[in-house]
Amino acid sequence: ELKSSDLKNKRLMEMFKKTSKEFREFVLQTTGFRIDKTADNKYKMYPIYAEHSTNYLLFQMSENGIEMLESEYSLELSELMELHLEQNNSIPMFLAGLIVELFREQQVGAEEHSDDSEGGEGNVLDDKVEEEEEDDNDDNDSHHSRDEGSQDSDDVICVDDD
Repeated sequence: ELKSSDLKNKRLMEMFKKTSKEFREFVLQTTGFRIDKTADNKYKMYPIYAEHSTNYLLFQMSENGIEMLESEYSLELSELMELHLEQNNSIPMFLAGLIVELFREQQVGAEEHSDDSEGGEGNVLDDKVEEEEEDDNDDNDSHHSRDEGSQDSDDVICVDDD
């Protein structure tokens, strides 16, 4: 009976891991963000079109809803934050605006690069998916160790859910 229970738990864990991986891939492919959960209800969102794979936004779930915390990358996004978070109070519009802006920058960069040479570079989305697959194989250990030494402050930008 104990072996049967262990076998059921093992199957449930395998199914959960598979479903979780499929869900994360769906979110990445449809929103343009890879999302990693860290400690204390914090979430790192990595835009797939970012110039560097280390660029991320940091959010936290709290009693007041979802709050955006300051990260090194968020300090570069003052115009988007002003427009979408402060003026319009909308995290979804901020995230969508960021993806659009990064995509456009990538397209301009690709056009300039194709004018300079015949060869092309790989798709950033494919590179990010490959990175995620490698991360999944590491059981997300690298993200947790990276989080422990994080230099992010706890400055908060509150956005109401209204």
